Amino acid sequence: MASLFKRARVVRGGCLPAFSRSYRATPWRLQQASTPITEVTPAGRPAFLKSGTLPQKTVESMKSWASPPAPDAPSQSTISIPIDGQPIEFNTFFLRDACRCPRCLDHSSGQKQYGTADIPSNLQGKAQIQTGSDGHQSVRIEWENDYVPPSPSPEPHTTTFPLSYLAAVHARDEASHRSAPSPPRKTLWDASKIKKELPSISYTDYLTSAPAFATAIHALDRYGLLFLRDCPDSEHELPNIVNRIGPLRDTFYGPTWDVKSVPNAKNIAYTHHYLALHMDLLYMTNPPHLQFLHSLRARCPGGESMFSDAFHAAEILRREGPDMFEALATFPVTYHYRSSEQWYSYTRPTIELWGKESGSERDTNDSYTSSSHPKTNTDMLAAPIKCINWSPPFQAPFRTSVSGSRGDMSAYHAAAAAFDTLLNAPENLYEYRMREGDCVIFDNRRTLHARRAFDASTGERWLKGAYLDDDVFRSALRVAGAREEGWQDGLDYETWTDKSV
Repeated sequence: MASLFKRARVVRGGCLPAFSRSYRATPWRLQQASTPITEVTPAGRPAFLKSGTLPQKTVESMKSWASPPAPDAPSQSTISIPIDGQPIEFNTFFLRDACRCPRCLDHSSGQKQYGTADIPSNLQGKAQIQTGSDGHQSVRIEWENDYVPPSPSPEPHTTTFPLSYLAAVHARDEASHRSAPSPPRKTLWDASKIKKELPSISYTDYLTSAPAFATAIHALDRYGLLFLRDCPDSEHELPNIVNRIGPLRDTFYGPTWDVKSVPNAKNIAYTHHYLALHMDLLYMTNPPHLQFLHSLRARCPGGESMFSDAFHAAEILRREGPDMFEALATFPVTYHYRSSEQWYSYTRPTIELWGKESGSERDTNDSYTSSSHPKTNTDMLAAPIKCINWSPPFQAPFRTSVSGSRGDMSAYHAAAAAFDTLLNAPENLYEYRMREGDCVIFDNRRTLHARRAFDASTGERWLKGAYLDDDVFRSALRVAGAREEGWQDGLDYETWTDKSV
């Protein structure tokens, strides 16, 4: 069925409508069966083959969807709306699907009360520009042959858009066709740069001041590192710090966890030994995005914290040793955690790149394939870095390219050694002895952290730790940015709910 979605096309003057309700309710059924489709015909509509594994009744229904509308019920593929004096064609189904009137959205949740598949294929609409008393223009569309969720209102269904919204949608759409979406801009740093540029924010301002919080979250996004000062001396305070951004991530370590030297430690972090640069939980499908460490006790010699920007080191390697960069972006490395009660394992490359598709494809054996990454060496040397995976203490034995005379493993070894040298170079390593009341927050998919050995016999070193996921951080970042801009980008209509009725 995947071939159906890839090869069927919505075309001007007609479309391939959605599946019947019985199949749409359980789309997983379609993963087990498929009806082949030929390439799109010159007329622009797919021609179905007679053979296939879907029930014949469903196949016939799908054929009717791909046929031209009846003469007495013509379709209308676009509606023309003037933007800055120029007529712009908007897809009719997009305009109908984007409606946020009280009949289409639930008032309390703001969620849709219909599906895109419910929109009739013969939908038509007439648009009219209106100017409000405040001078702002809007577009009112009257629909014909429309599907409307059950409503006590006898009035015909209409949709009203701020003209600024449609202008912003058009600009976004044009930009997306001109080039690939731009990844977030990052500020690469070495020890000297981060000392000079990284803001220091007080605990009180972080919790109570919207501008200070916006500064903090933008610093985390750009640098991948932030320090809070003067946090309360309480082992119960860290959840409040995390929840200022959003709900913390609970793992088998618990909602929060203690970093201190203990006998028979189940994690090397819980010893007094030197801890090399690493990232946490790379053996999980979705490693946490942010890590928080709140210093509660710092009363023994040693134990200095160290941080290194893995993006900075990777970019140096890309420039100076492109073959090594390619090896780190393609060779699969397995990370694992195994104890008597847990066994986690996941395989990923050291460097993940932004490609046409996000993420990486993996099979049922957790093995990494590079099919979603840039295909050629040239593409790879231009693609921005998405995240880094580096955690030597939790590496498992390699699973592929380890037998015979294949050079993949040797190439990876040379690249890993060069990368490790760059990460630990004194000029790239930011070292800081955390004081009691400090809380460091860092990007676990970019900023590596380490710790020098300490003497636990002469005093106590105690950090409280917690994690936060990527989706939660991105949500807070978007909200902070929107508040700074006053929600004036036009696209805020997409999250607005009309509760006037």
